[in-house]
Amino acid sequence: TIFTVCVSILTLVIERESQPHQNEMLSAFCYCMHWQIVMFIIFSLLLDAGFARGNGAILLSSVLCLTNIALICNVFVTTGQSRKLMKKQMSHLKSLQTFYQGKERRRQFYSREGRARQ
Repeated sequence: TIFTVCVSILTLVIERESQPHQNEMLSAFCYCMHWQIVMFIIFSLLLDAGFARGNGAILLSSVLCLTNIALICNVFVTTGQSRKLMKKQMSHLKSLQTFYQGKERRRQFYSREGRARQ
């Protein structure tokens, strides 16, 4: 049981730190699934230990379900916000690129004009 908890938490940490997925929605989904697995293992341990019986088990499972729903919503909302920020940064980078390309063209134009005068 302790082995299962350790392996699930270790897997969660390795997955989060290595960030193997290119798609950020898939990465967020995997992160959410890892937390659900950890919470399910803890819930199972609490039930096996006799911590919750009857109404307590129902209450504990309801809290687990609501926590999972809140976690899923949080992951997808923050992923959407980070996508908006990334689009804004990309548009800013494109405008900077256009500015520097224009500056380079002007520099080349004036350097040619100066050589033609000599």
